[in-house]
Amino acid sequence: MAIRIIESQEKVREIIGYVREYGILVGGGEMDYVPRFPYRPGLGMNISGKGFAELAKDLDDGLFKILVMGKFKNGKSTFINAMLGRLMMAARATATTAVIAMVEYGEHDDVVQVYRTDSVKPDLISLEHFTEEYALTEEDEQAIEDGGNCNRFADISYVVMQSHGELFKDGVRLIDSPGLEEANARTRTTNEFVPKANAIIFMLTAQALFSAAERKYIAENFAGKNLRNVFFVVNRIDNINADELERTVKPAVRKGLAEVFTDKDGGFDEELYRSRVFFTNAYGALCARTGEPYKLKIGSKEISVDVAIQDTGIPEFEDALSAFLNSDERIRATFQSTLTGMANVYWEAEVQVRADAAARSLPLEQLEQNLAAAEEVLKDLRSQAENMSRLISRTGDILSKKVYNSLLSYVQTEIPREFAIEVENSDTKFGVSNMLKMAASAVTVNLPWKDKEETAKEQEKLLAPITDKINDYIRMKLEVWQSRIGTEIEPELRDLEQELGDELIRFGIGLNQAVEIFSWGNVKVNGAYTASPLQTIFALSHGDISLAIEGAASGGVSWSDYLKRTLVQGIINWGIGMLFGSAILLPALVVEAIGFIFSSHRVPKQLLNQMGPLAFACLRERVQEEENTLYESINRQFSDQSSDLFEKANGLINEAEERQKKIMEEKRNAGDVNDKENERQKAVLEALSDRFSQVYKILYGYVPESGELEKYAKRR
Repeated sequence: MAIRIIESQEKVREIIGYVREYGILVGGGEMDYVPRFPYRPGLGMNISGKGFAELAKDLDDGLFKILVMGKFKNGKSTFINAMLGRLMMAARATATTAVIAMVEYGEHDDVVQVYRTDSVKPDLISLEHFTEEYALTEEDEQAIEDGGNCNRFADISYVVMQSHGELFKDGVRLIDSPGLEEANARTRTTNEFVPKANAIIFMLTAQALFSAAERKYIAENFAGKNLRNVFFVVNRIDNINADELERTVKPAVRKGLAEVFTDKDGGFDEELYRSRVFFTNAYGALCARTGEPYKLKIGSKEISVDVAIQDTGIPEFEDALSAFLNSDERIRATFQSTLTGMANVYWEAEVQVRADAAARSLPLEQLEQNLAAAEEVLKDLRSQAENMSRLISRTGDILSKKVYNSLLSYVQTEIPREFAIEVENSDTKFGVSNMLKMAASAVTVNLPWKDKEETAKEQEKLLAPITDKINDYIRMKLEVWQSRIGTEIEPELRDLEQELGDELIRFGIGLNQAVEIFSWGNVKVNGAYTASPLQTIFALSHGDISLAIEGAASGGVSWSDYLKRTLVQGIINWGIGMLFGSAILLPALVVEAIGFIFSSHRVPKQLLNQMGPLAFACLRERVQEEENTLYESINRQFSDQSSDLFEKANGLINEAEERQKKIMEEKRNAGDVNDKENERQKAVLEALSDRFSQVYKILYGYVPESGELEKYAKRR
């Protein structure tokens, strides 16, 4: 099987080449890297140049990300295996992988890289070990179905697998996510992977369409957004008869996805629906491609039957996916913000080139006076950069305290408050045999020949029905808190966005003033160029413009949303590691529970009511013990943003100083150096304009008209 995207791939690589050249032209570099350019490249805008270089690398590394998501037991892993043409994801025997797994091109298809939250370097394990260990067990499945979590792999960020199949030679990366019922995995998938996906494959099953989790996710993320990169695959059509498929399943799917395929006029987009919704037999396709027998269950018997790949619906899906990946529509969605970034930097470069030429025309004595005045402005800008950095750090400090107080209050009040109702509705069973075993353990625990550690493990195992119920309740309540903490911290983040945005504008104006004082001896800020170059630089470092994170799936988000998303994810990762890294119910509680058994007639509910408060007290103490850890976790995220902004602001100031000093040196030299440098810089500007036009032509099919570059630069 191969999805051919050669034409699209060539266009993308051509664009990436122009982006890389753009970075060299504005920053600097060897002429060999910029073909057809007879002048030495570089305008001294090294930070912008580095931003384009990093953007080109990111684009080159992450071509065609395809995220597969949906409810567990819908056949996601089997579907991916069918596309791969071999068994790589755990499937059939177990429900699905319990971690986020990526498949990319590579020759080491028997090795899996495991990336952990606390380490940069991955662990290497065999594919066999991965398929055995990193899959949901029956206990995991039951916990999820009961509304709980699978936290066995809470310290795993994701895993990377390699395949040398034809699909991946063209730059496709498949991402398999855990099931939608797993709340933490759903949050991580949404926050980390959906915004960066070029295409999303949402799996449904013909046997049980539209669970509550599926309906909620589709309504919140896809409905009414006119997204063209989301594919819906209704799997397991082999488990229903043809009449039921046509008469019941297909109409139900059409109705359930009606709001997703609403066109701009409010009608149903029939054409888009037909090109984005597919009905498949992934297991049959896998068998057809691997040569394994396709086993069909008839009553209690299992028989092998022949299945043709063309009858599974998989080839039709692959053709539609290929058409999308080859489409100019997808390429435009990916590179729209890149084009805007090129335009913004071009106009900043033009202002700089014009100012440099004006400075070279001044007498040396006048230029020296201007330099002294410009240095005073740049000195003030350094103080402003420190203020912006402190603003971000201060917000981090405020939010860390707010988050901690919110969590502690929640643990102290809301978690215990509704537990009695949960217990009353509980059907937890303890069993007479467990009671007798616990009684025997209590009697023999102090005998000299008894291994205390082994006895404690036995007691914990006996009390598992009780402790699991309490743990599941606590997890469920913490997920509620995690889902709402983003809303609680939003006012502070919006204030930060507003105040920092104003500071960025002021910084840009100040930088322009320093340039104009040096070049003309006075300040005459042109309103068209007052937006901060720092904003463009900072945005480029995140792969998008206007402080947004690029995402073909969900669109760009504001920087405050980006910070909130990063912060909430950090809290979730911290919370899982801190609260569930060890058992909430300490072994000492097991001993206390022994006494409850002998005095209780309603053993399970009595144990829950008596052990629950003990567990909540342990949880509260745990949160209080980890107060500093939480502060450090949140402050570290804001500190990184603060340092990044300060570094880039200072970099821009240093660039201005270096340019001015360089012009002073040129002025002191005899000859026609100034004229040659003016000519060189104009040639660089023409080359920048040419690269913008080439990218524009690839995206839209024609050369932009005069003024299009300026039009893009004003889209801030």
